[in-house]
Amino acid sequence: MKNRLDDYRRLADDLDRRKLGRRAFLKRAAALGISPMVAEATIRVVGMSVPGLDWGAAQAQENGRLVVASWGGEFGDAQRVAHFQPFMQETGIDVVLASQSPELALLEAQVTSGNVEWDLANNSLVGAATVASKGLLQPIDYASMDQSIVNGVDPFVRSEFACGIYYWSTCLGWSTLDFPASGPQPKTWGDFWDTTKFTGPRGLFSMDFEPPPLEIPLLATGVAPADIYPMNIDQAFGVLTDFRDEIQTWLGWTADGMQLMMQGELSLATIGNGNYASAVKDGLPVGMSFDQGMLYYDAWVIPKGAPNAALANRFIEFTMRPEVQAHFSSLYAVGAVTPAANDLLTPQQRAVSLSNPDLKSRMFEVNVGWWGDLDTATGKTNLEKVYDRWAEWIL
Repeated sequence: MKNRLDDYRRLADDLDRRKLGRRAFLKRAAALGISPMVAEATIRVVGMSVPGLDWGAAQAQENGRLVVASWGGEFGDAQRVAHFQPFMQETGIDVVLASQSPELALLEAQVTSGNVEWDLANNSLVGAATVASKGLLQPIDYASMDQSIVNGVDPFVRSEFACGIYYWSTCLGWSTLDFPASGPQPKTWGDFWDTTKFTGPRGLFSMDFEPPPLEIPLLATGVAPADIYPMNIDQAFGVLTDFRDEIQTWLGWTADGMQLMMQGELSLATIGNGNYASAVKDGLPVGMSFDQGMLYYDAWVIPKGAPNAALANRFIEFTMRPEVQAHFSSLYAVGAVTPAANDLLTPQQRAVSLSNPDLKSRMFEVNVGWWGDLDTATGKTNLEKVYDRWAEWIL
């Protein structure tokens, strides 16, 4: 493995120095067994021009700058207000948001090419487990942190290579114009699959999403939650095949279920609980059920070779504080991973927080271990196997 990665880094260096063109680079990367997704991501990493990131790692260390790959939109606004700005005010360390979203392929490309720009990335529990099992992360340095803060975090979201930031969920949503409270409303994935009782166009997250909700078709067709894992990938895709004609839109990075419902293009869709809370606040005609919702958490991970890992660990500790967790949860409807944060929320905020035990008991807890399990024969995790299967299936 070491020799292969060394060879790949030399290829990346040649690409960076323009000694290799794109086609030649992809051909040689394939000969080394590098996946096309990672090779394409490497081209983006090596060739990118990122405003604000044109200083080198040494200068970043000297200036006390932390480069974070995370998300935008309303979520990004909340993270800036609750995480980035207070941390900068307290420590004097600049937090720079990378212009790229924290895609797994980009993280892998940076590490394997030896051109690591990010100090910290926000990945889903499934994505974090995948890159950890492939040796692309360095351990979280919990020993350097205030142990009273570390011990206050839910142990479920703490691991050697990832530390949870917040709980979130993928749930069943519907337009209340199509399904008003005066009549039956869908509640479970079985209802989503019931096209007789609940008619109308549907949208489902695609299985190249991170994380892909492949558990949904199994739950929808009667597989008991306790029997989902180890997941039968063939069975799950067989259910999708039978239901394929009923899905009008595959949702993901470029298709938003909430927006399409509000435009009248969908009646039912998978949506995030944070988007739902924002829609309710805006008075939009949408309903959502927490029953069998996919319970996830996002986590901080530190890419192997990150220029400023010590600063990254310091920032992680800051975001685990109960008051910081509560502040973020009050701005964006997720769930605090520090239980003490719930005491700092209003009753209204606690009622929709995913750390609320009553809500959590109604949801489906995703098995991060199964998704990140590495098949040594193929060198692929279950997440990567599902991505590969989806790429063939969707054609």
